[in-house]
Parts: sequence; structure tokens; C-alpha cells
Amino acid sequence: FNNVFVGVKLAVLAVFIAYGAYFASANSELFKSNLSPFIPENTGPFGHFGISGIFRGAGMVFFSYVGFDSICAMAQECKNPSKDLPRGLLNTLVLCTLLYMVVTVVLCGLVKYTELG
Repeated sequence: FNNVFVGVKLAVLAVFIAYGAYFASANSELFKSNLSPFIPENTGPFGHFGISGIFRGAGMVFFSYVGFDSICAMAQECKNPSKDLPRGLLNTLVLCTLLYMVVTVVLCGLVKYTELG
């Protein structure tokens, strides 16, 4: 049951990324203009754009990795936990980090950052 939901989530992300790639190829100038400036100027309060906004976003994303403790809890089901568990954790962290980065670039390319909530 859990695997089905993970598959559905990955499929939704794949469709979103595919649509973003299609949009970027069909409207390359608009896509590029939406990504400019890549790091906008800070508008005053801490965490509102700029470098402080990047750190604020990184802090929020950090809490999305809390669920990785469930991988460690399933260590008893591994055939070779000393080898499989670190490999599984690192591969999952790399995959999730790449998905976050790609989805963020696609979202900011589709919609100008000033129009996002």
C-alpha cells in the first residue's frame, strides 16, 4: 500500500517535470526570463528573497527529511544491513535532493517568483 502511494507521488512529480520541460522548450524566452534574477535582491525583512531567503528555504526543506528514520527502522528486514542501509539512505537522500532542485527550477521557470505565494 505504501509503495503504491510512493509510485503515485513519483508519477505526479515526473508529469510536472515533463510538462516543465515541454514548456521550457516551447517558450524558452519566457522560461529564461522567469528565472532571472536567479537570486533576487532581499526586500528588507529576513528571509524574504536574497541569500537569507535561501537559508530560510533550506531550513524548511530540512524538516522534509525527517521521514528517513523509517528507513533505519526497517533495518531488521535487510539481508546485509551494514552495507544496504547506508547505501539506501544515501541514494534516497541524493534522489530526493535532486527532485527538490529540479521541481524548484521548473516551478520558478513556469511562474515568475513574484507571483508565487
